[in-house]
Amino acid sequence: MEQKFENAIAVSDFINLIKLTIEEVFTNVAIIGELSKITVTYSGHAYFTLKDDVSSMSCVMFKSNFNKLDFDVEEGKRYILYAKPTIYDKRGEFQLNVYDMVMEGEGALAVKFDRLKNKLLEKGYFDIENKKPIPLFPKTIGIVTSPKAAALQDILSVSKKRASNIDIIIYPSFVQGVDAPVSIANAIKLANKRKEVDTLIVTRGGGSGEDLSAFNDEIVANAIYKSSIPVVSAVGHEIDISIADMVADKRAATPTAAVEMVFPDMEYIYKYLKNTESKLTMILESMVSNMRDKLDKYSIKYMLSIIENRYEAMIYEHDSINTKLYNSIENIYDRKKHRFIMSVEKLNLLSPLNVLSRGYSHTTKDNITVSSINDVDKDDVIEISLSDGKIKSKII
Repeated sequence: MEQKFENAIAVSDFINLIKLTIEEVFTNVAIIGELSKITVTYSGHAYFTLKDDVSSMSCVMFKSNFNKLDFDVEEGKRYILYAKPTIYDKRGEFQLNVYDMVMEGEGALAVKFDRLKNKLLEKGYFDIENKKPIPLFPKTIGIVTSPKAAALQDILSVSKKRASNIDIIIYPSFVQGVDAPVSIANAIKLANKRKEVDTLIVTRGGGSGEDLSAFNDEIVANAIYKSSIPVVSAVGHEIDISIADMVADKRAATPTAAVEMVFPDMEYIYKYLKNTESKLTMILESMVSNMRDKLDKYSIKYMLSIIENRYEAMIYEHDSINTKLYNSIENIYDRKKHRFIMSVEKLNLLSPLNVLSRGYSHTTKDNITVSSINDVDKDDVIEISLSDGKIKSKII
C-alpha cells in the first residue's frame, strides 16, 4: 500500500531541525581521540578528523580559537577536544566546532592547572590578606593524609624529636585517585567541625603530575580556603607547586619542612630561654647596682646638705625680694612727694591769698563780690578781705 506524507519538509529544513536538536541537547562536550588529516586554510581555520579504533568525525577550529593554542597540533597524537556538536548545513554532515583542546595526559593536567589557578586568582583565593597566621606554640596538630603514606611516617618521626609534648590527630584520606579530592576535602571539613587542633597539615609525598592531581582540584581548594583552622600544605617535593600550596596559609616544600614550620624545636627554645635568662640576670644585676649607687648618693648627710643649700638659696631670694620691694616703695614715695610739691606750688600761684599778700584786697557785700562802684550804694556795709584779716566798712 502506498504511503503518503502530507507534511513533508525540505532537506534544508530537516537539516536545520536536526542541527537545532543537537545543539540544544549537546551544548558543550569534551571528547578524547586521535587527530588526523589536519588542514589549515589560507584564512587560518583548521580542519581535521578526530578518531578512535572504531569511529571518526569531522572537526573545525576557527582561526580565533586555533591561534590561542600554545602548542603545535600534530597528527597521530591524542587530544581532548572541547567543542559544540553541530550539523554543517550545506552537506548535512555532522561535525564538531572546536573552541579549545589540550594534550592527553600531562599536557591536559597542565592546562587544567592553569585554568583553575586563573579562576581562583580572580576569586581572591591567593590574596595575602586572606592568609591566617600559624600558631607559634600549638597544643595539637592535625594531619590530613593517607595512614599508609611515607610522608606521615616522616612527620611523626621528626615531630617526636622536635616537640614530643604536642599531640597529633590524623584525619585519614585518600591522596591519589578519583576519590582523593572529595576525601581530602571531607577530612579538612571534619577537622574544622571537631575544632580539636590548632593547625592542619595537608600532605603527601612526591609523585608524577597525575599522582599529585588531587591537590590541584577545586574541591580541595575550596575546603582549604574556607577552613577556619590555619592550613599548611606540603605536597610532593620542593619543585612541585600545587593549587593547594597556593591557597593554603603556608606552603612547605616537603612534609619534613612542614614539621619544622609547625612544630617548635623545644630543644632550641630551651637553649634560647636559658640564654635569655642569663642576659636578663645580667641586666637586672646591673640595674640593682645602679640603684644602690643612687641610694648611696641620697644618704641623710647628702639630703641635709641639699636641704641646707636650698634653705640658703631661699633666704638669699627672700632678701633680694625685700630689697627690691623697699626700693620700689621708696621710688613710688619720691615720685608722689615730688608731684605733691609741684601741685602745692601751682595752687599757691592760683590762690587769692597769694594775691592779697602783694597788697591787693577782696571786697564783698552780703557775701557777693564787689567788682564795680555800681555794686554799692551810700550807707551799704561792705567787707574788705586783706592778707592778714578783714575790715568792715560803710559807704559814705
